[in-house]
Amino acid sequence: MAGEIMGKIWPSEQASYVKVASFHAGRLVFETSVGAAAQSLKMQAMNIQNAINRELGSMVVRGIDVRNV
Repeated sequence: MAGEIMGKIWPSEQASYVKVASFHAGRLVFETSVGAAAQSLKMQAMNIQNAINRELGSMVVRGIDVRNV
């Protein structure tokens, strides 16, 4: 689900560098090997969180972590 929403709010080229690593206790973890994508994710984390929660209809995602692997 989060991956699909990322495809809607990010250009597909940028979204292709990011994968959903895990979701536990309200924390969504994204992984990327591209530094610029990690930086952009960190800057847009709240917008992404809000978009996912709107799509789901409740506040499921309470935080986003980004790992540069």
